[in-house]
Amino acid sequence: NLQALVRHGDVLRGEDGPEFVPKPKHLARPIEDYPHNQDSNLKGCVSMLERPFKDVKGKVPDGLYIITFDSYYKEESEDLTSLWSFKVWKLDNNFSTSFMGLPVAWYTGRPTRYEDNHDIMFLLSELYNAKIQGEISGGGQSVVTYAKTHKKLHMLCNEPEMAHNKELASKSAGNTFLMNMAGERKKLGIMYLEDWHVKPRGVDENSKVVLNVHRIYDLGFLREMRKHNPAKGNFDRISDAIVAMFELKENYAVQVQRKIKDAQNDFYNRIFYSDEGSYGDSGVTSAY
Repeated sequence: NLQALVRHGDVLRGEDGPEFVPKPKHLARPIEDYPHNQDSNLKGCVSMLERPFKDVKGKVPDGLYIITFDSYYKEESEDLTSLWSFKVWKLDNNFSTSFMGLPVAWYTGRPTRYEDNHDIMFLLSELYNAKIQGEISGGGQSVVTYAKTHKKLHMLCNEPEMAHNKELASKSAGNTFLMNMAGERKKLGIMYLEDWHVKPRGVDENSKVVLNVHRIYDLGFLREMRKHNPAKGNFDRISDAIVAMFELKENYAVQVQRKIKDAQNDFYNRIFYSDEGSYGDSGVTSAY
């Protein structure tokens, strides 16, 4: 029943921009096993839980979604263990609260043509009006090169400012594309992911606590988490989720800072006195 919520298919360039074209699951062939069979078709497909939210003008608001990816380095390799994986995450927002803080679309695969990974990801980026964040090392540099070639650098995120954890901020924060994932950051990201997947979201009709893990509909991601061993193995879906943990925290921290600043501005801009009026009935004219 839960899997019936997910649609599988392709994202293609239509007359009015990118569009999602659903297919029967047996034709779309999403890669949901972990570990996957390297002798099978590894092209993969796009899986979609929720179409992009659009406002009254038919536009997807800025900052509503973000894409995080994990790439592989070599196009041709005998070892096909590593896959390209990315997810579209719905950020905290004031427009649409369904599936907030969760992946609403995802792709995992290894197509024959390496650049297909970029094409698919940037089409989803355009469809969801979502910027792209990922690790710069490995195949991450190819994403920057692709964006430069196709004039899409504006669709990439910068190195995060780490507003939620200044101790791990990079000197290049805000000035370079994508992010470095040094050893300490990786460890912290795994801790973030551990905390996130058991974070309560509310209660169901039977008063049972609903956790984030109960609202993950990507079977491959769930199976990777079940078998995750940070000391051994290749975990592409978890790697892109670790990047997402930093962005989710960054987005929350920035929103909190903005609200605090707005509250301070509201406080100091309150009108207690008027240049043209008087204070109470005393007849004393304000000096402000």
